[in-house]
Amino acid sequence: MKRILSLIPVLFLIIHAGFTQSTRLTVDQFDKNIKQGGFVLVDIRTPREYSSGHIDKAINIDFYSPDFQTEFEKAVGNKKALIYCASGNRSNQALQIFQKNRNLKMFDLVGGIQAWKGSGRLLK
Repeated sequence: MKRILSLIPVLFLIIHAGFTQSTRLTVDQFDKNIKQGGFVLVDIRTPREYSSGHIDKAINIDFYSPDFQTEFEKAVGNKKALIYCASGNRSNQALQIFQKNRNLKMFDLVGGIQAWKGSGRLLK
C-alpha cells in the first residue's frame, strides 16, 4: 500500500506533463500553427515596425500603447493567440503578463520576426 501511495506523485507529474503545452514556439512550430489556423496572429511591434514588414494576416497591437491589454483582449477574445515582436523580448513579456493576469492561451515566436526572416520566410 505504501508503495502504491508513493507512486501517486509520480503518476500526477506524468499525466500533467502530457497536457502541458509549450508557450514559446520555434519558427517552424509557429509557421505550422499559422497554417493550421484557429489562432489570432498578433504583431505587437510599433505601427512603424509593422509597416516595415509583417507576417501575412497579422494584426498590429502596439505593446507600448497605454491601452495594449484592453486592445489585445478585445481583439483576441476567447481565441488562441500567436504573438510576435522584433526579437521575442516584448512577446515574451506579453506572454508573462497575460498568463499571470488573464490566463489567455498565447504562444510567442522565439526570436521574433528576426528569426522568421532569418529562416527565409517572407513578410508582407
